[in-house]
Amino acid sequence: MEWYHWIGALGAVAIILVAVGTASFKFARWTGSVDKDLESLKRSMKEVRGDIVDIRGDIKDILSRLKPPPVSSDSPLRLTKFGTEIAEDIEAQSWAEGLAPSLMHELGGKEPFEIDRFCIDYVENLGPEWDRKIAKSSYEFGIEESGIKSVLQVVLREEILKIVGQKPKQNA
Repeated sequence: MEWYHWIGALGAVAIILVAVGTASFKFARWTGSVDKDLESLKRSMKEVRGDIVDIRGDIKDILSRLKPPPVSSDSPLRLTKFGTEIAEDIEAQSWAEGLAPSLMHELGGKEPFEIDRFCIDYVENLGPEWDRKIAKSSYEFGIEESGIKSVLQVVLREEILKIVGQKPKQNA
């Protein structure tokens, strides 16, 4: 083989080596960039996890400060343990026992849901003495006055239903 053939072959090999070297260099640079981006992503995910832990703690703190409802949300409404504590504190049962007989002339022949509606309306206008008692109880138990009124409404409704020999329908 002639010497000039060797020069062409060496030139081709040199071009291939330069191309392979360039490709290797670019690939190495690209992998370094990917590794750098991956590390950045890992740091960001770690920060997000920390933020989620903080948020969960804040939510638990907020929920622990909330008072339970005084009345269950199912139908018909019933006092919860917290509602029973309020009822005892404001002596709702003795109030209802004394009041219910005098209301019977207005409630003859009414259905339990009508009696419930009557009681809701009735506790909205109890007068200044009860308004003060409701406000005080609301302050002491840390709930809205409407929660105290709902306790009175349930206790009064139950007393009236007991007198007329009816019971509200219970959900299964």
